[in-house]
Amino acid sequence: MKCDNEKPRELSLKNIVISNKLVPLKKYKNRYAVTLNLEMKAPEDKNTPYSIKMQMFGYFQVPDEMPEELREKMVKTNGSSILYGAAREIIKEMTGRSINRKIMFPTVSFAEIKTESVKKEVL
Repeated sequence: MKCDNEKPRELSLKNIVISNKLVPLKKYKNRYAVTLNLEMKAPEDKNTPYSIKMQMFGYFQVPDEMPEELREKMVKTNGSSILYGAAREIIKEMTGRSINRKIMFPTVSFAEIKTESVKKEVL
């Protein structure tokens, strides 16, 4: 995508949408699947050469001795954080190979982000 030099070259991180989903796995005790979706849409009035949409997926297991009421919260927070950290690095590296500036997504606390939890176990 060619940039219009008349518009300011800036990225608005307010345009990043983050969602995550937690699903317990029925065949495997204390294991969960976490899906993380990231989307950054370039605003019409800004000179942003990128529009990003990414999905990360991972499996996470908690120890048997962890209290049941803490398991999902721990996986949601830590699993999503691990996936997000990997996504940030991938985005930084991929945009850094462009003729435009590389971008870095901001740090995020998943303790504060609402997670969709699926109560029905899969697999």
